[in-house]
Amino acid sequence: MFQDLLVNLAAAGIAFVLGLCFRPLKVRVQRRRTARRRQEVGRQRKPDFAADWIARYYRERGRLDDLYRIVIGSRAVSIPFLATAEWRQVDQDETLLLLQSPPHEHSSVVFNRRTVAARLQDPAEIDSPDVWNDLHACARAVTSTPDGPRIQVFVSDYFQYVTACGALEDETYAAVVRPERATPIRDQHLSSAARAAECGMGAHSIGMTVALVFWQDGVPKVIVQERSPAASTYGGGLGIVPMFGCQTHDLSDVTPVSLTHNFLREVYEELYDGSSVQSGSLRVDPSWFLGEPEMAYVVGRMEAGDLRLRLLGFGFDAVNGQLIIGGVAEIRDPEFARTELSRLVGNWEIRSIFVWDLFGFELSDALLSHRFTPACAFTLAQTRDLLTREGVTAPGSAA
Repeated sequence: MFQDLLVNLAAAGIAFVLGLCFRPLKVRVQRRRTARRRQEVGRQRKPDFAADWIARYYRERGRLDDLYRIVIGSRAVSIPFLATAEWRQVDQDETLLLLQSPPHEHSSVVFNRRTVAARLQDPAEIDSPDVWNDLHACARAVTSTPDGPRIQVFVSDYFQYVTACGALEDETYAAVVRPERATPIRDQHLSSAARAAECGMGAHSIGMTVALVFWQDGVPKVIVQERSPAASTYGGGLGIVPMFGCQTHDLSDVTPVSLTHNFLREVYEELYDGSSVQSGSLRVDPSWFLGEPEMAYVVGRMEAGDLRLRLLGFGFDAVNGQLIIGGVAEIRDPEFARTELSRLVGNWEIRSIFVWDLFGFELSDALLSHRFTPACAFTLAQTRDLLTREGVTAPGSAA
């Protein structure tokens, strides 16, 4: 019996030592797998990853003309953005474009834990009471009227939006990797611009991308960002500033959605690092941030008419089904670059931020090579086209 005890102790000791030896190996293997997965996700979320597949999908179905087309000189490209000619109307009145009657109806989408968790920095946060899950404006449907298109508005939780649009995004990326895979969500809800207009996924988030244009030494410039990997969509891709999901005035379901209010709030958040606006507060007036010293210039220029938000139309991101409205905020103050540019700072969503010539080669090449998110490419091309029509010389156009 004593010998058996010694044998057992020896075996236990050997097992313990082997466990200590192999545990670091197991940890290293797990870390490598996690790193490979993150690298794969990062590659997929670049705007160019699915661009060719998207174009082929709609071409094979005779719907390539539903995609927005950018033409620069002798080069042309279709970007993953469903936008009919009717939807590309410039200078629409936002109060007419958005059909809404607060209190808003709420989406019935049941959120999918796996889809949502995959887009969080720490998947365990999904059960945290502190995780961000505020209301988002969503499109119920897009309809046509004699006076132009209309977007019917309701709301969803952020998790509901991620569930709906994330599922389509995941399906898209899987089909890019394995083209033989079926795409039932896309086939049912996004096979054409007309089907997208039905907003059948139940939580098509309404977002906005705005080109902030100003003049420096007589040259029109635009602020460009590289998205942070922490962003849930298009991490590492190029965008403009600001770009955001739209919300109601006080982040509840009882106040309206204002594109101008959202734009100003996001300028404060994304360009002046106004982090306290990212979630609800106990302030009575939801426009409190307009009184902050950082916003004095923007508010003053808007009141003077030197800065105004102009709508450029809208469409559906053909990768994930979000409805996104394009806009341009043109700053006519010639002193902006000298007095205000140095005060701007990006927030956590931005890895790097810089200024490009609006009609420069660098921006043109990025548009044609799908480095910009689809909605930002749409907005920049529409901005170029608009300013060209209004007298700014440009080397190309969009259609």
